[in-house]
Amino acid sequence: MVAGVAGQRIGQVRSERRVRSLILDQFCLGREREARRKIFQARNVEGNSRRVQFAGIKFIAREQFRQQRTELLDEAGIETQVICVGAEQPYFPDSAERAREAARFANDFYKETVEKNGGRYLAFGCVPLPHVEDSLAEAERCLDELDFAGINLACSVAGQPLDTPAFEPFWEEMDRRGAVVFLHPNMHCDAPMMGDYGLEGTAGGCIEDTIAGLRIMYSGLASRLTNFKLIIPHLGGTIPFLWQRIEDATKRRRAAGLDIPLEGSPLDVLRRFYYDTVNNGANALQCTIDAVGVDHVVFGTDYPYLTHKECVDSVLNSGIPQDHIRAILDENAERLLQLERSLQWQPS
Repeated sequence: MVAGVAGQRIGQVRSERRVRSLILDQFCLGREREARRKIFQARNVEGNSRRVQFAGIKFIAREQFRQQRTELLDEAGIETQVICVGAEQPYFPDSAERAREAARFANDFYKETVEKNGGRYLAFGCVPLPHVEDSLAEAERCLDELDFAGINLACSVAGQPLDTPAFEPFWEEMDRRGAVVFLHPNMHCDAPMMGDYGLEGTAGGCIEDTIAGLRIMYSGLASRLTNFKLIIPHLGGTIPFLWQRIEDATKRRRAAGLDIPLEGSPLDVLRRFYYDTVNNGANALQCTIDAVGVDHVVFGTDYPYLTHKECVDSVLNSGIPQDHIRAILDENAERLLQLERSLQWQPS
């Protein structure tokens, strides 16, 4: 999920401002055969056709990418978009070499995409976890050499939660830098009875978001390290809906003398996180605003599952105040990603 800036006016919201949006986009890395070998191998996706079918979505080859994506962005009025690998992370626990190669390939591809499209794209990089030293090196390359806007992680790494103690040096470095870390579900929730009716996509991803966010909070990771900026997609999964339950459960555990590494209020930590709008429902959006405050809600899309325009229209037609719409579509991502400058995209 990524960040974007819209150049067209939509309704009366944008006036003279361009919309900046935080968008989660999952698309083919291009060089389709090489990309499948390096990245999609983690999902056991096979095939030699020029289109890859994955979870019911067709990922297109590189030569079709620019035209199709540009048309979708123009339709929605999004000027600049932040792109990332999403669920297709380079997590190969048995081979540090393969993980390094896959992460480097993906990040080089995104850098090329950013450079060749004249300001239309920014990027979040990926890292070869669970190999921490390699991940630190690749994160440094992403943030310093490639000038990426942040780092994209899956909600878990090869079956390990993100608060695994072995990953602490990585989080310490993200915190030292004040880096933006954007989460994305793996989209293979292993809960029983999740395999039918498309529940993995409908509910499983949001469950992953919820568990990852709560673990980062409850483990004390976000209490010890307070400078990194975490973005949880899909309006935080179910976190805003469980708001009071989270506080009550924490009080009960503490009263019972059960150990919780978390320092202070769980809700104060959760309010520091950011939540993207990918749930496309006015009630869910309002619930999240009420819980965390509108200044920590950023715009997102769920392409290719939803079009960019559907996601923009969902915010515009949500019934929330105009200043909230402006904050979500523009100001919050601008502040989070430190985009004080006006990004100028010139169509070619």
